Amino acid sequence: MAKTTYALIPGAGGDGRYWFLVESRLRERGHDAIAISLPAGDDSASWTEYADAVVDAVGDREHVVLVAQSLAGFTAPLVCERIAVDLVVLLNAMIPRPGETGSDWWSNTGQGAAMREHLAAIGLSHVDADDDEAIYFHD
Repeated sequence: MAKTTYALIPGAGGDGRYWFLVESRLRERGHDAIAISLPAGDDSASWTEYADAVVDAVGDREHVVLVAQSLAGFTAPLVCERIAVDLVVLLNAMIPRPGETGSDWWSNTGQGAAMREHLAAIGLSHVDADDDEAIYFHD
């Protein structure tokens, strides 16, 4: 049986370390796992550079599964155009319409209002909406 390579693509923070628990558990089960860091700290980086980071990390591996979290929903389709991918897993991903930009997605989906409503419903309305630790990594 061929070994599956899981390419774990983070969201807006771009930090592959977010995947450390998933990465270690996949390896324990005999899979190859790559937690990819993206050039999120470079304001001039485009989707092309994000896709480059994934393609470079995957290299010549086969049987690739892309796991795209949040903002990585914009990156994964670009990667699929450049390398062979067996499967794409969208994990709470932002899924753009063809040609839709990241900033268009935020307004077109009403995400800001939905986030405020959700935070209030779970008792976190006092939390800064930019506090990733409190909103996404609290558990």
